[in-house]
Amino acid sequence: MKHSVSYSIEVYVTPEESQTNTSPFFWCILKYENGHSSNEGSGWAKDPLTAYLTAYHYYESILCPSV
Repeated sequence: MKHSVSYSIEVYVTPEESQTNTSPFFWCILKYENGHSSNEGSGWAKDPLTAYLTAYHYYESILCPSV
């Protein structure tokens, strides 16, 4: 039986100033499989758009290079 796998990108649009002054926006990629989720990658960026673009690039190059 083949299991369905899906991914989502989350970007926190509220800056977390206590973490870092130059990159306060957190992003993560969640993988959903068999009713469970796992964090497949995460990082920090200078603004929400850069956070999304970095996360998407990570997804394309590391998690799904055939896309």
